[in-house]
Amino acid sequence: MVINVYEAKTHLSKLLDRVAEGEELVLGKAGKPIARLVPYREQRKQIVPGRLAGKMWIAPDFDETPEDIIIRWLRTISSRSPSPMPTPAWRDPCPITTATRLTG
Repeated sequence: MVINVYEAKTHLSKLLDRVAEGEELVLGKAGKPIARLVPYREQRKQIVPGRLAGKMWIAPDFDETPEDIIIRWLRTISSRSPSPMPTPAWRDPCPITTATRLTG
């Protein structure tokens, strides 16, 4: 069914309600279709698998931490002395430690 433009202007709000419910309407002039009124749908970007193939690489040893770095990190952790002022929770990597320091 083709809805005349004059009728569409007069009843636009009602027509939009019908479209919002999923109905597709055809608008026309002199009985000839000129436009479709359809529900709006968000456009999703199409995901293309493999589009970065050949553009990235992962080193074979990416998940191996050298032992000297681990040792230095452990020494840094063990050499920390408790500060007289408690570390704010937002800066402390372990909130349980902060709670323990605050409660004694």
